[in-house]
Amino acid sequence: MVAYTERMLASWKDGQGLDVHEAMMRLTLDIVAKTLFDTDVSREAEDVGAALQFLMGKFMRQAAFAFLLPASIPIPTTRRLRRAVGQLDKVIYEIIRRRRASRTMSGDLLSVLLQAQDDEGLGMTDRQLHDEIMTLFLAGHETTANALSWTWLLLGQHPEVEEKLVEELQRVPRWPGATASALPRLTYTEMVLREAMRLYPARLGDWTASSCSIPDGELRAPG
Repeated sequence: MVAYTERMLASWKDGQGLDVHEAMMRLTLDIVAKTLFDTDVSREAEDVGAALQFLMGKFMRQAAFAFLLPASIPIPTTRRLRRAVGQLDKVIYEIIRRRRASRTMSGDLLSVLLQAQDDEGLGMTDRQLHDEIMTLFLAGHETTANALSWTWLLLGQHPEVEEKLVEELQRVPRWPGATASALPRLTYTEMVLREAMRLYPARLGDWTASSCSIPDGELRAPG
């Protein structure tokens, strides 16, 4: 997680304009792919991220309509849906193919899934693995990206909170020395994140450009 975050920060330049939510989506997608499936999807991140965002938008906005219709009915989003699913299928099945071919079990979640057996001693099919990975891709990165995006927005509106947060972060080991052992010392950081999620709970499909208006004083300084 630290390595991927460092790589992202190294690509940023002073004065550069950034879509923070897009950056967080790419970061969390890379981290989910690496930590759960021990694979790097950074080369496909743009296509995968766009496909995931389209699918989540369709789930949230059109689940009551489009998904109830046969795929043969030419509603406007059907072709985009097929294209998005096709992009994700290509990436996911390639992850499965490479892992089966390598026969390596690195202790990640995909290794556990590959070794799972039912009562008859049969393992998962590629289709079953695909469905598990797809679920984790969809749910495993967008909620985190949303929570981070709201946190940055709120911090930008409350510099006094940001200042205290930076002071705490400067007291813990810096990259690459930062490890999970530092987490208990990040009490104010945890409060900031919890308060951001209290104000804007991270639900799938929550982030929209029109939802960025926050009344003055709505953020209560943690602690």
